[in-house]
Amino acid sequence: MSESFEDVHYYFSRRFKQLTGISPRSYRQTFDIEGARLYGVGEHIERVEVTQVENGEMMQLDIDEIVVCHEYDRDFGQLVQWGLGQDDYGIRVDARMRTSAPGIFGAVNSAKTFLDPSAPNMAGVSSHNARFFNKNKAFNKL
Repeated sequence: MSESFEDVHYYFSRRFKQLTGISPRSYRQTFDIEGARLYGVGEHIERVEVTQVENGEMMQLDIDEIVVCHEYDRDFGQLVQWGLGQDDYGIRVDARMRTSAPGIFGAVNSAKTFLDPSAPNMAGVSSHNARFFNKNKAFNKL
C-alpha cells in the first residue's frame, strides 16, 4: 500500500538535499481549502494564498517550490451495504462491466476499458504527466 505522508516527506526532503545541498524547510498543514491563488513571475511561483473552508481564514506563504501531493477518500456510502465486491481501487467488475450483484453494472473508469480495450485500467495521475518527466527523473537518479 502507499507510504505515509511522513515517509514520502522524508524521501523528498532527503532527495532534495542530495540534489541541491540545501535542507528544505517545509510547511505542512492539512485542511480543506475553498481556493488557492499562486503568485509568481514567468514560470516561477513565489507565493501561495489559500483560504480555509472551516473558518474562512486566508493565509499567504512565501515559497520556493511546490510539491503537489494529492489523495482522496473513497466513500462508497450505501453501495457497501449492497454487498458489491470491492478491491483496493473500488467496486470490482468483470470484463462485461458486471458487479457481484445481478443487474448492477460499473461505469466511469471501468467502462473505458470496455469501450477501448487498449485503454489503461486506471486513470492517469497528474504527476505522471509528460511535463513532469524530467523533474521526476531527477528525483529518482540517486
